Amino acid sequence: MVVSSSNDGHYDWAKEVKEFDETKGGVKSLVDDGVAKLPRLFVHPPEILHGNPKLDDGVHLDLPTIDFQDLAPRRMEVVEEIRKAAGEWGFFRIVNHGGSAGDNGRRVGGREAVPRAANGREDALVFG
Repeated sequence: MVVSSSNDGHYDWAKEVKEFDETKGGVKSLVDDGVAKLPRLFVHPPEILHGNPKLDDGVHLDLPTIDFQDLAPRRMEVVEEIRKAAGEWGFFRIVNHGGSAGDNGRRVGGREAVPRAANGREDALVFG
């Protein structure tokens, strides 16, 4: 995907966001439509990005991971882990959920799950 970069001197970000929101399609509609250029509203100019940490700056994020193995006897513990991860991070990763990579896009607990294979395990990122 190419990033659209128009430097015409005037850019109304708020207007573009409003127009995008009014389509009600979201980012998924961009992918479904086969968009070839990333809309400018998703691109931060270098002056905004300056000073933000980069992956090579030694920043390490410890993504919340919820293990569904032996879920039944640990149900209350797992529910608490999910509540905490969702409240603090807004998303989390589920491992050992029993789904396969072919389940891409399925719904889990009313949230969109995106299965990923990592280290030979099936897992999913959950956003919500």
